[in-house]
Amino acid sequence: MNKELKYTVNENKCWIYAGAKDRSGYGIIKHAGKTVKAHRYNFELHKGEILPGLVIRHTCNNPSCINPKHLLQGTQKQNMQDKAESKKIFCTNKHELNHSNSYIFNNRRICRICRSTNEV
Repeated sequence: MNKELKYTVNENKCWIYAGAKDRSGYGIIKHAGKTVKAHRYNFELHKGEILPGLVIRHTCNNPSCINPKHLLQGTQKQNMQDKAESKKIFCTNKHELNHSNSYIFNNRRICRICRSTNEV
């Protein structure tokens, strides 16, 4: 028997699972005598079977989200690439801020690209 999961909706249209969560923030439920991740359960409920060897990726980078529109099947490598992308920082002009094109001044990260074109 499939059960609908309880959630609240945030400003990003994430469905934030309202039940128990693990230490990483992923919702967990008991299903068929096993503890399973709520986002995986909800993916299968709304989109079908998860193919062998694949993981469920959050396009919203929110581990508590169970919105099927925010969930994709993919490889672990793609999941790690998603994680790396989500940690990137950008200036107000959308330049990626990394060690080669930015510096810290007065506890603020300054974009060298914007600084050189006087866009700051």
